Amino acid sequence: MKIRTKISLIILFVEVLLAVFIIVVNLIFDLFHYQKYLNIAYRITSNFVEWNNKFSSKSLKPFVAYYVELQTKKLFDAVEQAYISSGKDSSFLTNKKNLRNLFTDSTKGIQGGYAALVYDKKKILICSEIEDEGMGMERLLDGCSQELKDKFYSPTLKNSLNCYFTYTDRNKNIYNEFVSVYFIPESKLLLFYCLAIDDYLKPLLSEMAREREFEKKRVERDVYLASQTEKKYGILFGIISFIVVYLLFIPLIIRFSKSVSSPISELRDKVQKLGKGKFNVSIKESGVDEVRDLINSFNYLGKELSDYMKNLKNEVMQRQKIETEINIARKIQESILPKVTLAFASKEFELGVKLLPAEKIAGDFYDFFFANGKLVLCIADISGKGIYAAFFMAMTKILIKNLCFQYSSPEKVLFEANKTLSEGNLTDMFATIFLCFFDLEAGIMKFSNAGHEDVLLIKNDNSVNQIGRHEKPPIGLCSDSVYIAETIEMTADDILVFYTDGITDAQSPKGKFFGLNNLKKMLLENKSFSSQDLCNLLIDKVSSFEGNKLFDDMTIMIFKKLSNAG
Repeated sequence: MKIRTKISLIILFVEVLLAVFIIVVNLIFDLFHYQKYLNIAYRITSNFVEWNNKFSSKSLKPFVAYYVELQTKKLFDAVEQAYISSGKDSSFLTNKKNLRNLFTDSTKGIQGGYAALVYDKKKILICSEIEDEGMGMERLLDGCSQELKDKFYSPTLKNSLNCYFTYTDRNKNIYNEFVSVYFIPESKLLLFYCLAIDDYLKPLLSEMAREREFEKKRVERDVYLASQTEKKYGILFGIISFIVVYLLFIPLIIRFSKSVSSPISELRDKVQKLGKGKFNVSIKESGVDEVRDLINSFNYLGKELSDYMKNLKNEVMQRQKIETEINIARKIQESILPKVTLAFASKEFELGVKLLPAEKIAGDFYDFFFANGKLVLCIADISGKGIYAAFFMAMTKILIKNLCFQYSSPEKVLFEANKTLSEGNLTDMFATIFLCFFDLEAGIMKFSNAGHEDVLLIKNDNSVNQIGRHEKPPIGLCSDSVYIAETIEMTADDILVFYTDGITDAQSPKGKFFGLNNLKKMLLENKSFSSQDLCNLLIDKVSSFEGNKLFDDMTIMIFKKLSNAG
Protein backbone atom coordinates (compact mmCIF):
# COMPACT_ATOMS: atom_id res chain seq x y z
CA MET A 1 0.00 0.00 0.00
CA LYS A 2 1.39 3.42 -0.99
CA ILE A 3 2.11 5.97 1.74
CA ARG A 4 -0.39 8.38 0.12
CA THR A 5 -3.13 5.76 0.47
CA LYS A 6 -2.17 5.09 4.11
CA ILE A 7 -2.33 8.79 4.95
CA SER A 8 -5.71 9.02 3.26
CA LEU A 9 -6.96 6.06 5.30
CA ILE A 10 -5.70 7.61 8.54
CA ILE A 11 -7.29 10.97 7.77
CA LEU A 12 -10.58 9.30 6.83
CA PHE A 13 -10.54 7.22 10.02
CA VAL A 14 -9.94 10.35 12.13
CA GLU A 15 -12.82 12.08 10.35
CA VAL A 16 -15.12 9.17 11.21
CA LEU A 17 -14.09 9.29 14.86
CA LEU A 18 -14.63 13.05 14.89
CA ALA A 19 -18.11 12.59 13.40
CA VAL A 20 -18.97 10.06 16.11
CA PHE A 21 -17.68 12.46 18.77
CA ILE A 22 -19.80 15.32 17.40
CA ILE A 23 -22.90 13.09 17.38
CA VAL A 24 -22.34 12.01 20.97
CA VAL A 25 -21.68 15.58 22.16
CA ASN A 26 -24.81 16.82 20.36
CA LEU A 27 -26.86 14.07 21.99
CA ILE A 28 -25.57 14.99 25.46
CA PHE A 29 -26.25 18.67 24.79
CA ASP A 30 -29.87 17.92 23.78
CA LEU A 31 -30.43 15.80 26.90
CA PHE A 32 -29.28 18.61 29.20
CA HIS A 33 -30.96 21.54 27.42
CA TYR A 34 -34.35 20.34 26.20
CA GLN A 35 -35.94 21.33 29.54
CA LYS A 36 -34.47 24.83 29.19
CA TYR A 37 -36.08 25.30 25.77
CA LEU A 38 -39.37 23.93 27.12
CA ASN A 39 -39.39 26.53 29.91
CA ILE A 40 -38.67 29.29 27.39
CA ALA A 41 -41.66 28.18 25.29
CA TYR A 42 -43.91 28.19 28.39
CA ARG A 43 -42.72 31.67 29.33
CA ILE A 44 -43.27 33.05 25.81
CA THR A 45 -46.85 31.73 25.59
CA SER A 46 -47.69 33.03 29.08
CA ASN A 47 -46.32 36.49 28.29
CA PHE A 48 -48.21 36.57 25.00
CA VAL A 49 -51.53 35.66 26.64
CA GLU A 50 -50.97 38.26 29.40
CA TRP A 51 -50.09 40.96 26.84
CA ASN A 52 -53.01 40.09 24.59
CA ASN A 53 -55.49 40.18 27.47
CA LYS A 54 -54.12 43.59 28.50
CA PHE A 55 -54.36 45.27 25.09
CA SER A 56 -57.48 43.60 23.59
CA SER A 57 -59.85 46.13 25.12
CA LYS A 58 -57.75 49.08 23.92
CA SER A 59 -57.46 47.74 20.38
CA LEU A 60 -61.23 47.13 20.10
CA LYS A 61 -62.24 50.66 21.20
CA PRO A 62 -62.29 52.01 17.59
CA PHE A 63 -64.79 49.29 16.63
CA VAL A 64 -67.11 50.42 19.46
CA ALA A 65 -66.78 54.00 18.21
CA TYR A 66 -67.63 52.88 14.67
CA TYR A 67 -70.66 50.95 15.94
CA VAL A 68 -71.95 53.99 17.90
CA GLU A 69 -71.48 56.28 14.87
CA LEU A 70 -73.27 53.76 12.65
CA GLN A 71 -76.25 53.46 15.03
CA THR A 72 -76.44 57.25 15.41
CA LYS A 73 -76.40 57.76 11.62
CA LYS A 74 -79.16 55.16 11.28
CA LEU A 75 -81.33 56.96 13.84
CA PHE A 76 -80.38 60.31 12.25
CA ASP A 77 -81.72 59.19 8.85
CA ALA A 78 -84.99 57.95 10.39
CA VAL A 79 -85.56 61.09 12.49
CA GLU A 80 -84.67 63.43 9.61
CA GLN A 81 -87.12 61.65 7.31
CA ALA A 82 -89.87 61.72 9.96
CA TYR A 83 -89.16 65.40 10.71
CA ILE A 84 -89.45 66.36 7.05
CA SER A 85 -92.59 64.27 6.50
CA SER A 86 -94.24 65.90 9.57
CA GLY A 87 -93.80 69.33 8.05
CA LYS A 88 -90.80 70.02 10.29
CA ASP A 89 -92.95 69.91 13.42
CA SER A 90 -90.81 68.48 16.23
CA SER A 91 -93.80 67.97 18.55
CA PHE A 92 -95.28 65.58 16.00
CA LEU A 93 -92.32 63.23 16.38
CA THR A 94 -93.18 62.22 19.96
CA ASN A 95 -96.43 60.66 18.71
CA LYS A 96 -94.71 58.36 16.17
CA LYS A 97 -94.74 54.92 17.73
CA ASN A 98 -92.44 53.40 15.10
CA LEU A 99 -89.84 56.11 15.78
CA ARG A 100 -89.93 55.40 19.51
CA ASN A 101 -89.59 51.66 18.80
CA LEU A 102 -86.54 52.41 16.64
CA PHE A 103 -84.85 54.16 19.59
CA THR A 104 -85.73 51.28 21.93
CA ASP A 105 -84.51 48.64 19.45
CA SER A 106 -81.18 50.47 18.92
CA THR A 107 -80.09 49.61 22.50
CA LYS A 108 -81.99 46.36 22.99
CA GLY A 109 -79.68 43.63 24.28
CA ILE A 110 -76.78 46.11 24.61
CA GLN A 111 -75.73 46.75 28.20
CA GLY A 112 -74.71 50.37 28.75
CA GLY A 113 -76.36 51.73 25.56
CA TYR A 114 -78.43 54.94 25.59
CA ALA A 115 -80.18 56.78 22.71
CA ALA A 116 -82.17 60.01 22.93
CA LEU A 117 -83.72 62.71 20.74
CA VAL A 118 -83.09 66.08 22.43
CA TYR A 119 -84.70 69.44 21.80
CA ASP A 120 -82.49 72.55 21.94
CA LYS A 121 -79.86 70.75 24.09
CA LYS A 122 -82.35 70.93 26.98
CA LYS A 123 -85.25 68.48 26.90
CA ILE A 124 -85.35 64.77 26.00
CA LEU A 125 -88.27 64.11 23.59
CA ILE A 126 -87.75 60.43 22.72
CA CYS A 127 -85.45 58.01 24.55
CA SER A 128 -84.49 54.35 24.56
CA GLU A 129 -85.30 54.53 28.31
CA ILE A 130 -88.96 55.60 28.17
CA GLU A 131 -88.93 56.82 31.79
CA ASP A 132 -86.32 59.47 30.86
CA GLU A 133 -88.56 61.15 28.26
CA GLY A 134 -89.31 64.74 29.30
CA MET A 135 -86.19 64.83 31.52
CA GLY A 136 -83.76 67.75 31.30
CA MET A 137 -80.48 67.23 29.44
CA GLU A 138 -78.42 68.60 32.34
CA ARG A 139 -79.63 65.71 34.48
CA LEU A 140 -78.56 63.19 31.84
CA LEU A 141 -75.06 64.73 31.66
CA ASP A 142 -74.71 64.68 35.45
CA GLY A 143 -71.79 62.39 36.18
CA CYS A 144 -70.22 62.82 32.74
CA SER A 145 -66.74 64.27 32.41
CA GLN A 146 -66.45 68.04 32.26
CA GLU A 147 -64.76 67.76 28.88
CA LEU A 148 -67.95 66.28 27.37
CA LYS A 149 -70.14 68.96 28.94
CA ASP A 150 -67.92 71.72 27.59
CA LYS A 151 -68.01 70.26 24.09
CA PHE A 152 -71.78 69.59 24.20
CA TYR A 153 -72.71 73.11 25.33
CA SER A 154 -70.09 74.82 23.19
CA PRO A 155 -71.62 77.49 20.89
CA THR A 156 -69.38 76.23 18.07
CA LEU A 157 -71.01 72.79 18.11
CA LYS A 158 -73.27 72.88 15.04
CA ASN A 159 -73.21 69.58 13.12
CA SER A 160 -71.86 66.60 15.05
CA LEU A 161 -69.76 65.45 17.99
CA ASN A 162 -67.90 62.16 18.38
CA CYS A 163 -65.66 61.64 21.40
CA TYR A 164 -64.65 59.40 24.30
CA PHE A 165 -65.57 60.42 27.86
CA THR A 166 -65.82 59.04 31.39
CA TYR A 167 -68.96 58.62 33.46
CA THR A 168 -69.05 58.37 37.27
CA ASP A 169 -72.14 56.83 38.89
CA ARG A 170 -73.49 57.38 42.40
CA ASN A 171 -71.23 54.64 43.77
CA LYS A 172 -68.15 56.41 42.36
CA ASN A 173 -67.67 53.71 39.71
CA ILE A 174 -65.97 55.13 36.62
CA TYR A 175 -66.95 53.94 33.13
CA ASN A 176 -65.24 54.62 29.80
CA GLU A 177 -67.85 55.53 27.19
CA PHE A 178 -68.16 56.87 23.67
CA VAL A 179 -70.78 59.35 22.52
CA SER A 180 -71.99 60.41 19.07
CA VAL A 181 -74.14 63.52 18.59
CA TYR A 182 -75.76 64.59 15.30
CA PHE A 183 -77.87 67.73 14.72
CA ILE A 184 -80.99 67.53 12.57
CA PRO A 185 -80.60 70.21 9.84
CA GLU A 186 -82.87 73.28 10.03
CA SER A 187 -84.12 72.37 13.52
CA LYS A 188 -83.24 72.48 17.19
CA LEU A 189 -83.26 68.69 17.36
CA LEU A 190 -80.21 66.56 17.97
CA LEU A 191 -79.49 62.84 18.33
CA PHE A 192 -77.55 61.67 21.38
CA TYR A 193 -76.19 58.08 21.43
CA CYS A 194 -73.66 56.79 23.97
CA LEU A 195 -72.33 53.36 24.85
CA ALA A 196 -70.28 52.01 27.78
CA ILE A 197 -67.20 50.52 26.10
CA ASP A 198 -66.27 48.00 28.81
CA ASP A 199 -69.86 46.73 29.20
CA TYR A 200 -70.25 46.34 25.43
CA LEU A 201 -66.93 44.51 25.03
CA LYS A 202 -67.18 42.39 28.18
CA PRO A 203 -68.78 39.28 26.55
CA LEU A 204 -66.37 39.45 23.61
CA LEU A 205 -63.28 39.94 25.80
CA SER A 206 -64.31 37.06 28.06
CA GLU A 207 -64.67 34.74 25.08
CA MET A 208 -61.31 35.91 23.66
CA ALA A 209 -59.62 35.32 27.04
CA ARG A 210 -61.01 31.77 27.18
CA GLU A 211 -59.82 31.07 23.63
CA ARG A 212 -56.33 32.43 24.34
CA GLU A 213 -56.03 30.37 27.53
CA PHE A 214 -57.12 27.27 25.64
CA GLU A 215 -54.58 28.02 22.88
CA LYS A 216 -51.85 28.55 25.49
CA LYS A 217 -52.50 25.16 27.05
CA ARG A 218 -52.58 23.53 23.63
CA VAL A 219 -49.23 25.08 22.66
CA GLU A 220 -47.67 24.05 25.96
CA ARG A 221 -48.93 20.50 25.50
CA ASP A 222 -47.64 20.33 21.92
CA VAL A 223 -44.23 21.71 22.94
CA TYR A 224 -43.96 19.21 25.75
CA LEU A 225 -44.92 16.26 23.52
CA ALA A 226 -42.53 17.48 20.81
CA SER A 227 -39.68 17.75 23.31
CA GLN A 228 -40.32 14.25 24.58
CA THR A 229 -40.43 12.90 21.04
CA GLU A 230 -37.25 14.79 20.13
CA LYS A 231 -35.54 13.40 23.19
CA LYS A 232 -36.43 9.82 22.26
CA TYR A 233 -35.38 10.27 18.64
CA GLY A 234 -32.16 11.98 19.73
CA ILE A 235 -31.17 8.97 21.83
CA LEU A 236 -32.16 6.55 19.09
CA PHE A 237 -30.31 8.59 16.44
CA GLY A 238 -27.14 8.62 18.53
CA ILE A 239 -27.17 4.87 19.07
CA ILE A 240 -27.92 4.08 15.42
CA SER A 241 -25.28 6.55 14.19
CA PHE A 242 -22.63 5.00 16.41
CA ILE A 243 -23.45 1.46 15.26
CA VAL A 244 -23.66 2.41 11.56
CA VAL A 245 -20.29 4.23 11.64
CA TYR A 246 -18.41 1.31 13.17
CA LEU A 247 -20.19 -1.49 11.32
CA LEU A 248 -20.29 0.16 7.89
CA PHE A 249 -17.54 2.74 7.46
CA ILE A 250 -14.64 0.91 9.14
CA PRO A 251 -14.85 -2.15 6.79
CA LEU A 252 -15.11 0.22 3.83
CA ILE A 253 -11.95 2.06 4.94
CA ILE A 254 -10.01 -1.20 5.07
CA ARG A 255 -10.91 -1.90 1.44
CA PHE A 256 -9.81 1.58 0.29
CA SER A 257 -6.33 0.39 -0.63
CA LYS A 258 -7.16 -0.41 -4.26
CA SER A 259 -6.16 1.95 -7.03
CA VAL A 260 -8.69 4.62 -8.03
CA SER A 261 -6.83 6.79 -10.50
CA SER A 262 -7.83 5.00 -13.74
CA PRO A 263 -11.62 4.95 -13.12
CA ILE A 264 -11.50 8.57 -12.01
CA SER A 265 -9.66 9.63 -15.19
CA GLU A 266 -12.28 7.92 -17.30
CA LEU A 267 -14.95 9.55 -15.21
CA ARG A 268 -13.38 12.96 -15.86
CA ASP A 269 -13.50 12.43 -19.64
CA LYS A 270 -17.15 11.37 -19.54
CA VAL A 271 -18.06 14.39 -17.39
CA GLN A 272 -16.66 16.66 -20.11
CA LYS A 273 -18.92 14.98 -22.67
CA LEU A 274 -21.82 15.33 -20.27
CA GLY A 275 -21.13 19.05 -20.07
CA LYS A 276 -21.45 19.29 -23.88
CA GLY A 277 -24.98 17.89 -23.78
CA LYS A 278 -24.25 14.20 -24.45
CA PHE A 279 -26.37 12.77 -21.63
CA ASN A 280 -26.54 9.14 -22.84
CA VAL A 281 -22.95 8.32 -21.78
CA SER A 282 -22.05 5.44 -19.44
CA ILE A 283 -18.88 4.08 -17.78
CA LYS A 284 -17.97 0.49 -16.98
CA GLU A 285 -17.93 0.02 -13.22
CA SER A 286 -14.46 -0.72 -11.80
CA GLY A 287 -12.17 0.17 -8.86
CA VAL A 288 -13.01 0.26 -5.17
CA ASP A 289 -16.56 0.31 -3.93
CA GLU A 290 -16.57 4.07 -3.44
CA VAL A 291 -15.42 4.66 -7.01
CA ARG A 292 -17.88 2.07 -8.31
CA ASP A 293 -20.65 3.90 -6.43
CA LEU A 294 -19.49 7.18 -7.93
CA ILE A 295 -19.50 5.67 -11.43
CA ASN A 296 -22.91 4.16 -10.83
CA SER A 297 -24.17 7.58 -9.67
CA PHE A 298 -22.68 9.18 -12.77
CA ASN A 299 -24.40 6.64 -15.03
CA TYR A 300 -27.63 7.24 -13.14
CA LEU A 301 -27.17 11.00 -13.54
CA GLY A 302 -26.74 10.66 -17.29
CA LYS A 303 -29.88 8.59 -17.53
CA GLU A 304 -31.80 11.01 -15.31
CA LEU A 305 -30.67 14.00 -17.38
CA SER A 306 -31.71 12.26 -20.57
CA ASP A 307 -35.11 11.41 -19.07
CA TYR A 308 -35.41 14.94 -17.71
CA MET A 309 -34.96 16.47 -21.15
CA LYS A 310 -37.67 14.19 -22.51
CA ASN A 311 -39.98 15.02 -19.61
CA LEU A 312 -39.22 18.73 -20.06
CA LYS A 313 -40.39 18.59 -23.64
CA ASN A 314 -43.55 16.77 -22.53
CA GLU A 315 -44.14 19.32 -19.78
CA VAL A 316 -43.80 22.22 -22.22
CA MET A 317 -46.35 20.55 -24.47
CA GLN A 318 -48.65 19.96 -21.48
CA ARG A 319 -48.40 23.59 -20.40
CA GLN A 320 -49.23 24.70 -23.92
CA LYS A 321 -52.24 22.41 -23.79
CA ILE A 322 -53.36 23.90 -20.45
CA GLU A 323 -52.87 27.41 -21.85
CA THR A 324 -55.07 26.47 -24.79
CA GLU A 325 -57.73 25.08 -22.45
CA ILE A 326 -57.65 28.29 -20.39
CA ASN A 327 -58.12 30.36 -23.54
CA ILE A 328 -61.06 28.17 -24.51
CA ALA A 329 -62.53 28.58 -21.00
CA ARG A 330 -62.12 32.36 -21.31
CA LYS A 331 -63.93 32.38 -24.65
CA ILE A 332 -66.72 30.22 -23.19
CA GLN A 333 -66.97 32.60 -20.23
CA GLU A 334 -67.18 35.61 -22.54
CA SER A 335 -69.88 33.86 -24.56
CA ILE A 336 -72.15 33.29 -21.53
CA LEU A 337 -71.99 36.95 -20.50
CA PRO A 338 -74.88 38.75 -22.24
CA LYS A 339 -74.42 41.50 -24.83
CA VAL A 340 -76.54 44.63 -25.13
CA THR A 341 -78.41 43.56 -28.27
CA LEU A 342 -81.45 45.02 -30.02
CA ALA A 343 -83.63 43.03 -27.63
CA PHE A 344 -82.64 45.57 -24.97
CA ALA A 345 -83.09 48.65 -27.17
CA SER A 346 -85.95 50.59 -25.62
CA LYS A 347 -87.34 54.12 -25.50
CA GLU A 348 -87.74 53.70 -21.75
CA PHE A 349 -84.18 52.80 -20.72
CA GLU A 350 -80.57 52.56 -21.93
CA LEU A 351 -78.09 49.90 -20.78
CA GLY A 352 -74.29 49.68 -20.94
CA VAL A 353 -71.77 47.23 -19.44
CA LYS A 354 -68.02 46.59 -19.43
CA LEU A 355 -65.89 43.86 -17.76
CA LEU A 356 -62.08 43.86 -17.72
CA PRO A 357 -60.55 40.73 -16.10
CA ALA A 358 -57.31 40.89 -14.08
CA GLU A 359 -56.35 37.46 -15.42
CA LYS A 360 -57.35 35.54 -18.50
CA ILE A 361 -60.44 34.27 -16.69
CA ALA A 362 -62.59 36.70 -14.69
CA GLY A 363 -64.17 36.21 -11.25
CA ASP A 364 -66.67 39.07 -11.72
CA PHE A 365 -69.86 38.65 -13.70
CA TYR A 366 -72.94 40.57 -14.69
CA ASP A 367 -76.28 39.59 -16.19
CA PHE A 368 -79.41 41.22 -17.54
CA PHE A 369 -82.53 39.60 -18.95
CA PHE A 370 -86.31 39.77 -18.94
CA ALA A 371 -88.12 37.50 -16.48
CA ASN A 372 -91.85 37.44 -15.81
CA GLY A 373 -92.32 40.82 -17.49
CA LYS A 374 -89.54 42.56 -15.54
CA LEU A 375 -85.99 43.56 -16.44
CA VAL A 376 -83.50 41.78 -14.17
CA LEU A 377 -80.11 43.46 -13.52
CA CYS A 378 -77.36 41.62 -11.66
CA ILE A 379 -73.69 42.27 -10.83
CA ALA A 380 -71.43 40.03 -8.74
CA ASP A 381 -67.87 39.57 -7.50
CA ILE A 382 -66.56 36.05 -6.84
CA SER A 383 -63.94 35.49 -4.14
CA GLY A 384 -60.51 34.72 -5.55
CA LYS A 385 -59.35 34.80 -9.16
CA GLY A 386 -58.49 32.33 -11.90
CA ILE A 387 -60.12 29.18 -13.15
CA TYR A 388 -61.72 28.13 -9.83
CA ALA A 389 -63.43 31.50 -9.52
CA ALA A 390 -64.59 31.16 -13.13
CA PHE A 391 -66.23 27.79 -12.45
CA PHE A 392 -67.94 29.16 -9.33
CA MET A 393 -69.02 32.23 -11.32
CA ALA A 394 -70.63 30.17 -14.06
CA MET A 395 -72.48 28.02 -11.56
CA THR A 396 -73.70 31.08 -9.61
CA LYS A 397 -74.82 32.94 -12.75
CA ILE A 398 -76.88 30.00 -14.04
CA LEU A 399 -78.42 29.41 -10.61
CA ILE A 400 -79.40 33.09 -10.14
CA LYS A 401 -80.97 33.28 -13.59
CA ASN A 402 -83.03 30.11 -13.10
CA LEU A 403 -84.28 31.31 -9.69
CA CYS A 404 -85.33 34.68 -11.15
CA PHE A 405 -87.92 32.85 -13.27
CA GLN A 406 -89.22 31.01 -10.18
CA TYR A 407 -89.46 33.88 -7.67
CA SER A 408 -90.72 37.43 -8.11
CA SER A 409 -88.59 39.14 -5.41
CA PRO A 410 -84.79 39.58 -5.39
CA GLU A 411 -84.37 38.84 -1.68
CA LYS A 412 -86.04 35.42 -2.15
CA VAL A 413 -83.75 34.65 -5.11
CA LEU A 414 -80.64 35.48 -3.03
CA PHE A 415 -81.97 33.40 -0.11
CA GLU A 416 -82.50 30.30 -2.27
CA ALA A 417 -79.19 30.77 -4.14
CA ASN A 418 -77.29 31.13 -0.85
CA LYS A 419 -78.90 28.00 0.56
CA THR A 420 -77.94 25.98 -2.53
CA LEU A 421 -74.33 27.25 -2.79
CA SER A 422 -73.63 26.92 0.96
CA GLU A 423 -74.41 23.20 1.00
CA GLY A 424 -71.22 21.19 0.48
CA ASN A 425 -69.11 24.31 -0.20
CA LEU A 426 -65.77 22.70 0.72
CA THR A 427 -63.74 25.40 -1.06
CA ASP A 428 -65.26 28.21 1.08
CA MET A 429 -65.81 30.30 -2.03
CA PHE A 430 -68.49 33.00 -1.96
CA ALA A 431 -69.99 35.75 -4.09
CA THR A 432 -71.15 39.30 -3.40
CA ILE A 433 -74.26 40.09 -5.48
CA PHE A 434 -76.49 43.09 -6.13
CA LEU A 435 -79.78 42.00 -7.76
CA CYS A 436 -82.53 44.29 -9.14
CA PHE A 437 -86.01 43.71 -10.59
CA PHE A 438 -87.21 46.69 -12.68
CA ASP A 439 -90.93 47.02 -13.47
CA LEU A 440 -90.99 48.84 -16.81
CA GLU A 441 -94.65 49.84 -16.57
CA ALA A 442 -94.59 51.16 -12.99
CA GLY A 443 -91.04 52.55 -13.13
CA ILE A 444 -90.27 50.79 -9.81
CA MET A 445 -86.86 49.26 -9.10
CA LYS A 446 -86.80 46.56 -6.38
CA PHE A 447 -83.36 45.46 -5.25
CA SER A 448 -81.48 43.34 -2.69
CA ASN A 449 -77.79 43.30 -1.74
CA ALA A 450 -75.70 40.33 -0.57
CA GLY A 451 -72.47 41.93 0.64
CA HIS A 452 -71.81 43.89 -2.56
CA GLU A 453 -70.80 47.54 -3.01
CA ASP A 454 -73.64 50.07 -2.85
CA VAL A 455 -75.18 51.10 -6.16
CA LEU A 456 -74.96 54.79 -7.10
CA LEU A 457 -78.21 56.58 -7.99
CA ILE A 458 -77.64 59.81 -9.97
CA LYS A 459 -80.71 62.03 -10.12
CA ASN A 460 -81.34 64.62 -12.84
CA ASP A 461 -80.43 67.38 -10.33
CA ASN A 462 -76.86 65.92 -10.21
CA SER A 463 -77.29 64.52 -6.68
CA VAL A 464 -75.54 61.18 -6.11
CA ASN A 465 -77.00 58.73 -3.56
CA GLN A 466 -75.66 55.37 -2.40
CA ILE A 467 -78.43 52.79 -2.18
CA GLY A 468 -78.55 49.19 -1.06
CA ARG A 469 -76.41 49.28 2.08
CA HIS A 470 -78.11 46.24 3.63
CA GLU A 471 -75.08 44.91 5.56
CA LYS A 472 -75.93 41.33 4.61
CA PRO A 473 -73.32 38.56 4.04
CA PRO A 474 -72.28 37.26 0.60
CA ILE A 475 -73.94 34.10 -0.65
CA GLY A 476 -72.19 30.77 -0.18
CA LEU A 477 -70.96 31.28 3.39
CA CYS A 478 -73.88 30.55 5.74
CA SER A 479 -76.95 28.63 4.59
CA ASP A 480 -79.39 30.37 6.96
CA SER A 481 -78.61 33.96 5.92
CA VAL A 482 -81.70 36.11 5.27
CA TYR A 483 -81.79 39.05 2.84
CA ILE A 484 -83.98 42.14 2.56
CA ALA A 485 -85.28 44.23 -0.35
CA GLU A 486 -85.91 47.92 -1.01
CA THR A 487 -87.80 49.73 -3.74
CA ILE A 488 -87.24 53.08 -5.42
CA GLU A 489 -89.21 54.89 -8.08
CA MET A 490 -87.10 55.94 -11.04
CA THR A 491 -87.95 59.01 -13.08
CA ALA A 492 -86.70 60.25 -16.42
CA ASP A 493 -82.91 60.82 -16.65
CA ASP A 494 -82.20 58.87 -13.43
CA ILE A 495 -79.02 56.74 -13.66
CA LEU A 496 -78.09 53.59 -11.72
CA VAL A 497 -74.38 52.67 -11.62
CA PHE A 498 -73.43 49.11 -10.61
CA TYR A 499 -69.72 48.36 -10.03
CA THR A 500 -67.29 45.94 -8.35
CA ASP A 501 -64.53 46.81 -5.88
CA GLY A 502 -61.89 46.39 -8.57
CA ILE A 503 -62.74 49.98 -9.60
CA THR A 504 -62.78 51.81 -6.26
CA ASP A 505 -59.88 49.73 -4.83
CA ALA A 506 -57.67 50.25 -7.88
CA GLN A 507 -54.20 51.50 -6.87
CA SER A 508 -51.81 53.69 -8.75
CA PRO A 509 -48.10 52.69 -8.95
CA LYS A 510 -47.56 55.10 -6.03
CA GLY A 511 -50.10 53.26 -3.86
CA LYS A 512 -52.95 55.81 -4.13
CA PHE A 513 -56.50 54.41 -4.30
CA PHE A 514 -58.87 55.47 -7.08
CA GLY A 515 -61.71 55.68 -4.53
CA LEU A 516 -65.44 56.29 -4.61
CA ASN A 517 -65.16 60.10 -4.82
CA ASN A 518 -63.21 59.91 -8.10
CA LEU A 519 -65.85 57.55 -9.50
CA LYS A 520 -68.68 59.92 -8.57
CA LYS A 521 -66.81 62.89 -10.06
CA MET A 522 -66.21 61.13 -13.39
CA LEU A 523 -69.85 60.02 -13.57
CA LEU A 524 -71.17 63.54 -13.05
CA GLU A 525 -68.70 65.08 -15.51
CA ASN A 526 -69.63 62.60 -18.26
CA LYS A 527 -73.28 61.72 -17.49
CA SER A 528 -74.31 63.02 -20.90
CA PHE A 529 -72.45 60.12 -22.56
CA SER A 530 -74.40 57.06 -23.61
CA SER A 531 -74.41 54.23 -21.07
CA GLN A 532 -71.98 52.10 -23.07
CA ASP A 533 -69.61 54.98 -23.87
CA LEU A 534 -69.58 55.95 -20.20
CA CYS A 535 -68.73 52.35 -19.19
CA ASN A 536 -65.87 52.22 -21.70
CA LEU A 537 -64.53 55.60 -20.56
CA LEU A 538 -64.55 54.64 -16.86
CA ILE A 539 -62.78 51.31 -17.40
CA ASP A 540 -60.11 52.99 -19.57
CA LYS A 541 -59.52 55.72 -16.97
CA VAL A 542 -59.21 53.29 -14.05
CA SER A 543 -56.92 50.97 -16.05
CA SER A 544 -54.65 53.92 -16.88
CA PHE A 545 -54.75 54.97 -13.21
CA GLU A 546 -53.34 51.52 -12.27
CA GLY A 547 -50.63 51.76 -14.92
CA ASN A 548 -52.42 49.05 -16.93
CA LYS A 549 -51.42 46.47 -14.29
CA LEU A 550 -54.73 45.17 -12.97
CA PHE A 551 -54.83 43.71 -9.46
CA ASP A 552 -58.52 42.74 -9.54
CA ASP A 553 -61.31 42.30 -12.07
CA MET A 554 -63.16 45.53 -12.95
CA THR A 555 -66.84 45.52 -13.90
CA ILE A 556 -69.31 48.37 -14.34
CA MET A 557 -72.94 48.37 -15.53
CA ILE A 558 -74.94 51.57 -16.11
CA PHE A 559 -78.75 51.77 -16.41
CA LYS A 560 -80.37 55.02 -17.58
CA LYS A 561 -84.10 55.69 -17.29
CA LEU A 562 -84.97 57.57 -20.48
CA SER A 563 -88.71 58.19 -20.11
CA ASN A 564 -91.69 57.09 -18.13
CA ALA A 565 -93.83 54.20 -19.41
CA GLY A 566 -96.78 55.16 -21.58
